[in-house]
Amino acid sequence: MAYKFQLGQATMSGNLVQEGDLSLKDGTSNNLTGSGYAYFAGALKAGDDSFQVSAGGAVTAASLNNSAGGITNAGAIAGATTIAGSGLASLGSVAVDTGATIGCDGDTDLLTLAVQTLTLAANAKLVATSISGSSLDIDASQANFAQGLAAFDNTGFEIDAQYAFAASGSISLAGASDVTVDLTADSVYLLDDSQSQLVKRDTWASVVSVMAGAGLNQNASTKKLEVSANTVTTLEAVAGADGSSLVEGYNVLTGGDLTGSITVLLPASPTAGDVVYLKNTGGDGFSITVGRNTAAHAIDGTSGSVVLESEYTAISFVYVDTNDWRLV
Repeated sequence: MAYKFQLGQATMSGNLVQEGDLSLKDGTSNNLTGSGYAYFAGALKAGDDSFQVSAGGAVTAASLNNSAGGITNAGAIAGATTIAGSGLASLGSVAVDTGATIGCDGDTDLLTLAVQTLTLAANAKLVATSISGSSLDIDASQANFAQGLAAFDNTGFEIDAQYAFAASGSISLAGASDVTVDLTADSVYLLDDSQSQLVKRDTWASVVSVMAGAGLNQNASTKKLEVSANTVTTLEAVAGADGSSLVEGYNVLTGGDLTGSITVLLPASPTAGDVVYLKNTGGDGFSITVGRNTAAHAIDGTSGSVVLESEYTAISFVYVDTNDWRLV
């Protein structure tokens, strides 16, 4: 049985159960309004079906315009290829597909994101007050590192590397200041071959001491490298010289009571090429015995000693090979 109602407001005290379609006549004044809830067992559709609410609560819409308030979504927004907006998006975290890009209207691919990698576009420039992390890899084929830093700070820059800083290409320090080297205080940077060519620091005094060897000594005060032949070591005759060791270079006995005899020893740990000179400044009747400091050493192939008896006698020894001293 069909019922027809006249146009106008209809007030009902109970529920309206509609088994078929509920249609509203076209017109701006024909609205379905109410102060309570409207329950639908099936889907809710509007317009040309471009807006739908399924029985499960899923919303399908051609577009969503929310200019007055915000959108609160506890779950994921899936299926959208583009989410556009003119304001700010406040998010807890953002995850994009591996290899996806992020940019702006004028440059849509500024950054490329991959696993543990953030890559700047070829002509992009990184501007930052500080960069920290366990490592920073810069591909010179993709960006000009020097120009980027110059644009970053025209007054200079500082790299504070708590871990390792590696550069496989060339490093130019053309702008470094020219100063006078202080051998007693300054240091030098070098490649440590025993540590995979890592850059290490050592004092100039230490470097010079390593360079010292046969014919060369390091001055204890100035730390300079000097030719041993020009170094003069004085030994106080009798008072303290007896039993002391000679050193590479010139050894001269001076002062004291130059009478009687004393014994001095050749260096215990010489290097091949070391030359030892000895000058007897004593008068007639004063003798010097030159002995071996180590039992394994030999003087001209013998285990004996050399005695200087003549007045103002001079003698020299050269260490030619392992355990082998020779008179020259």
